[in-house]
Amino acid sequence: MNLLKLGLTASVACACTLFLACSDDDSWTPANPNREMSSSFKVRSSSSEDKSSSSSIDTLPTHRSGTLFYWKGGASDYWVDTGLDNGTETSGYWYFFDDHVEGGLSTITWPAKIDVGFLDELDPVIDACDGVCGKFELDVGTLDYHPFVGVAFNVAGVKNLSGDPFADPDVADASAWGGLCISYTNDVEATLELSTGEPLYGYDLPYVTLPRSETGDEVCFAWSRFRRAGWGEWGTKGKETGDEAAKTLATVIIMIQKAGGTTGKFNIMSIGSYN
Repeated sequence: MNLLKLGLTASVACACTLFLACSDDDSWTPANPNREMSSSFKVRSSSSEDKSSSSSIDTLPTHRSGTLFYWKGGASDYWVDTGLDNGTETSGYWYFFDDHVEGGLSTITWPAKIDVGFLDELDPVIDACDGVCGKFELDVGTLDYHPFVGVAFNVAGVKNLSGDPFADPDVADASAWGGLCISYTNDVEATLELSTGEPLYGYDLPYVTLPRSETGDEVCFAWSRFRRAGWGEWGTKGKETGDEAAKTLATVIIMIQKAGGTTGKFNIMSIGSYN
């Protein structure tokens, strides 16, 4: 899998540049690739506040009260209250990315119309399916590695209140979270990844594997479970673990990367801290 994840961080940073504007049917229309980002963007309003193996999953009961943060789509929570916002009120908003910047042609079809490029772009999706859900189709295009799509949220928010609302994320110390718990359904295996906002290790990010799931049961991973695959430019497999990445955490990423032609559905229903 030496080249499978090449370019991920660049894709996340360019998340709103070449996306598809997908509607509530099975059709899609390419967004304008030259679309300019607004010089300012929506911020939270009071109305919006209403590859380790599956053996690495830690057995814990259903998400406990008293955790440091917990997002649940079914509770009409539109953004993840990380508790680590940098004061810009831009943390925790869900966004999506794909492989178009690198030459892929992968798509996500959403169950509701979205406004690409706004902080609350996926709110209609959360309303439609009590989570972040969609249909994906992976298309290799001109890539020389497996195509991908994914969803993510920034932990501290952005550094500047101008330009792309998802690029240039700030970092925060999320060590106290202890790890992450997530409930989801997905037709194929995915990964849960930690970005520190820099193209470290040739984009070889600390990750755990999310096995294929039809049940939506919650699974939990301590920070120590997150490890790099080891094909990055800086050395040995597992050298940077989630414990280290959590100290300067920028973005939490759920990514689907498989061979071209792979299709399926996914739904991220909840995510929260391990502690």
